[in-house]
Order: sequence, then C-alpha cells, then structure tokens
Amino acid sequence: KTPTEFSETQGLDLKEQPIFGKKKSVHFVGYRNKTVNATVKVYKSDWIPSVEDYLKTLEGKLQTKEVNPLIVGDRNLGNFALSDLEVKYLQTDKFGKLISAEISLTFREVPNGDLDRQYT
Repeated sequence: KTPTEFSETQGLDLKEQPIFGKKKSVHFVGYRNKTVNATVKVYKSDWIPSVEDYLKTLEGKLQTKEVNPLIVGDRNLGNFALSDLEVKYLQTDKFGKLISAEISLTFREVPNGDLDRQYT
C-alpha cells in the first residue's frame, strides 16, 4: 500500500557535562537509530479481501520480531523492525466486519539485523 503520510527521523545522541559556574559542555555520544513512521489507509477490495487478515499479518510481524530491509522507491533505508502498530477502525459492514482502517506504523532501525542480541 502507498502511505498517505511518511516521515523519517534520525539524529545524534549528545550528553551534557555540567561545569561549575559555566554553561554545560555538550559531547557527542553516538548516532541514534532511524525511526520511520507511515500511515496507510486499507480498504476491503479485490487486492485485500479481508482487512482483518491484513491486520493479523502486521500483528504477526510484531510477534515474530521480524527484521527486513525497508525500501522506499529505489532507496534502501536499512534494516528495520515494526515496533508500533496503531489501528483506527473507519468502517464496518452490517455484520461488524471491518471494511476500512487507517493504520499507523512505526519502524525502528536495527543496524545489525537481529533483535535478539543484547549488548552491555
């Protein structure tokens, strides 16, 4: 699906060091991992026969902690995992089946490609 909204955030981690009687000194610590936010509107159609199944697929990516390249157009942004999923239910049919939803997705960069590793 083509996002209706898309944003990418990246930045620096900086640490302030207090200096007695002066302004704090600021030091570079490292680079923050990128965060990508996208909003997609999903409608029941020939391509998406069940909006609920579409949502289950996304929920499965949260459960499995799947990491994949995030490609936008011809640009590979790096390895990302889905970290947040927000769903606004827009419309249901007379039987309560979801016809359309607005889905907000947040992806976090995983530079090493593995969420299970823990470094101390």
